Amino acid sequence: MNKIKVLVVEDDSALSMVICETLSIEGFSVFPAQDGVEGLNIFANQKIDVVVADIMMPRLDGLDMVARIRQRSRIVPIIFLTAKSSVDSVVDGFHAGADDYIRKPFSMKELIVRIRALHTRVNVMNENVPENHPGNMFIGSYSFDPVSQYLCIGDHTEILSSRESGILAMLAADINKIVPATHIMKSLWGDDTQYIANSLQVFINRLRQRLKHDPSVKIINARGVGYKLAVDFPKHS
Repeated sequence: MNKIKVLVVEDDSALSMVICETLSIEGFSVFPAQDGVEGLNIFANQKIDVVVADIMMPRLDGLDMVARIRQRSRIVPIIFLTAKSSVDSVVDGFHAGADDYIRKPFSMKELIVRIRALHTRVNVMNENVPENHPGNMFIGSYSFDPVSQYLCIGDHTEILSSRESGILAMLAADINKIVPATHIMKSLWGDDTQYIANSLQVFINRLRQRLKHDPSVKIINARGVGYKLAVDFPKHS
C-alpha cells in the first residue's frame, strides 16, 4: 500500500516537528514546509495527497497559498490549522478552498483521523467516477455535480470544497426532507461531537451563501434534529 503523502506547512518549528514526526511514525510520507512559498514549491513537485497548513505564516499566508493550490487542483483535501477562534477566519479558509479546519491546540489523534477520512473520501469518489457517476443533481435553478464538485446556475459556476460537496450531496438526495445532523457528521467526519457539530454549522452557512442566487432554495435548520434542503417547486396552473 502506498503511503499517504502529507504536505505540512507550519512556521512554528516546534509544532511542525511534532506533527511531522508523529505522522511519520503513523506511516505517512511527510513533506514539511515553513511558509506558503515553500509549500507551493513542494506541492508543484510532489504528488501530494493531503495538505495540512497553518493560516498565519510569513511571506505567503495559508489563505493565499491554498487559493493558488486550488488553481492547480480542486480535489486534493486541505485542512487548516488555526489559532484564530473567530468564525470569520474559518469562513475565509473555506472560501479559499479548505475542506476542514482544526483549532490549536489539538490532539494528534484528531488530526490523523481527519487526514485519513478526507483521503479515503477523495479516493472513493475518484474510483467511482467511471462506473458509478451519479450525474448532475438539480436543486431549484442549480445544477450540481458531486463528483466534479461544480455548482452551476446560469453562466455562474462555483467549485465546492470536498466537505461542502459531501454535505450538499447528502441534503440534495433527500430534498425537502430533514437529514439528521448526526448522520451527516458520522458519514463525513466519522464523529458527532460538539466540535464537529460546530464545524458542520460553519459549512452549512457557507453553503447558504453558495445557494443565495436562487431564492427558492433554502437550507433550513431543524433545531436539535438536522438540516433540510428546501426547494419551492413551481406551481402549475
